[in-house]
Amino acid sequence: MNPLFQFRKVIAVVIALLVARFAVQLVPSAFGVVPPPDGGYPNFTTAEGQKALFSLTSGTANTAVGWFSLSSVTTGDFNTGVGAGALALNTADGNTAVGLGAMLFNTTGFDNTAVGTAALLFNDSAQQSTAVGAFALSNNIDGDTNNAFGNRALAGNVHGTGNTAIGHFALAGNDTSGNALANLNTAIGNGALQANIDGDSNTAVGVAALSVNQASGLTAIGTYALSGNTTGTNNTALGFNALSFNTDGSQNTAVGDNALANHTQGNNNIAVGWNALLSDTTGDGNVAIGGNALVNNDTSFNTAIGAGALLSASTGNSNVAVGFEALASKTAGANNIALGTQAGNNLITGGGNIYLGNPGVDNDAGIIRIGNTHSATFIAGINGVDQGSPTAVFINTTTGQLGTTPPASSRRYKKEIKPINLFPLEVITRQNLASYLADPLEYHPNELSIIN
Repeated sequence: MNPLFQFRKVIAVVIALLVARFAVQLVPSAFGVVPPPDGGYPNFTTAEGQKALFSLTSGTANTAVGWFSLSSVTTGDFNTGVGAGALALNTADGNTAVGLGAMLFNTTGFDNTAVGTAALLFNDSAQQSTAVGAFALSNNIDGDTNNAFGNRALAGNVHGTGNTAIGHFALAGNDTSGNALANLNTAIGNGALQANIDGDSNTAVGVAALSVNQASGLTAIGTYALSGNTTGTNNTALGFNALSFNTDGSQNTAVGDNALANHTQGNNNIAVGWNALLSDTTGDGNVAIGGNALVNNDTSFNTAIGAGALLSASTGNSNVAVGFEALASKTAGANNIALGTQAGNNLITGGGNIYLGNPGVDNDAGIIRIGNTHSATFIAGINGVDQGSPTAVFINTTTGQLGTTPPASSRRYKKEIKPINLFPLEVITRQNLASYLADPLEYHPNELSIIN
């Protein structure tokens, strides 16, 4: 069966039951309240209270309960005003106001809902707005499609449109300038975007998220996320305290509790992970991915990928560490590259080094170290290649260091070694006479001599 047809049948049955119910109530009965309630008027109209619906002419389905509630409506339909002065000046349709002074000054605005003392109090021509909470949207005049849930949520908004505030004082200062610039903001959480005046297109979810913000195009999700941001633009913070002290830094992204938490002014940083770039305040162009990555950093253009990568680095720019605790011990030094678990981990100070799967050595400078406990090396693209100027490469078998100059006088680095013909010379052994006479009891090794 067609769902729409089935739905219409259900509605028809419900209406029939309601009609039957009311028909039964019209028959005199000994049951019900005595005396019967007053306030029932033609055209589905209900009024109770001094001058409630005082000016009504042809309007239908209006309900007014309270002193001067809906007292100005004449031809408006489907309005509900409950509370002293609720919708007192309203002449439009489809408004619902519950609470003392709720939508008191509304005239032509329609399809609005206000629940709470002075909710949408000064609303005049705005439409399709919802305010739930004391003084929610209380200063709104003509800003449309706003939603405010919570005490003083969007309380200062005058002309801003398309804003959503959920929480005590959420977006409370929005558009207090009356410039109509603060539009399309979303704040969920007590104090979220509380002080925002002209910023637009911001999203704040969490207690005090973006609470003092004045900029636009920001996203903060998490308690205190971007809570200190004032003029920084295009920032994204996700997590408790993420970018919480940022004031005017821009194009930053922080994902994780305390990520970039102390950052204030630097730009173009990315921190993903618990405590990532925690201590950074003014650095630019850093990338930290992993818990505690670059946690002590306050410089620029460093990249750390892996938990604890560049953990201790506080000074030194342009370092790259990829792997768990890669370059974790480095405190100073620039232009280092480490790839692998704990690669370069022995380096404390030093720069210009490259470590691939090697822990490195402290104070290295301009050193390349590849591998650690490996037993064989295979490198393609070397054998059979004519590089134009052949030079022998020597290996120090103790340290593994490569070079093109052999150590001084070592048989294993020499070629075409031949015996020397000393004839008619004769080689003899003797002891050094001066050394022997100085101390005859000591051992004196023989020396070689040549005689003719």
